Amino acid sequence: MKDWKKYCKEIESGALDARFLEVYVDPELVEPNKRRYMAALKRFSELFSQSEVEIFSAPGRSEVCGNHTDHQQGHVLATSINLDAIAVAARID
Repeated sequence: MKDWKKYCKEIESGALDARFLEVYVDPELVEPNKRRYMAALKRFSELFSQSEVEIFSAPGRSEVCGNHTDHQQGHVLATSINLDAIAVAARID
């Protein structure tokens, strides 16, 4: 876990650019996602008093065929998409 302000400084300085590129692959998506993460961190700090946080990204997926057949032990052909959901979380007592 890291202080949210330290994450912001690392994002602003470009220290995490390689990680953003690893996650988002397209270089054109790095800057918009950096802004998105910064906004999430700042909003978290406004809502909660914890400063030590962790950031999570859950990749998106799309089902090409077989929608809902997996609920009946069938098969689904899924593909990843270049969208994700992010979360900022902190440990509480």
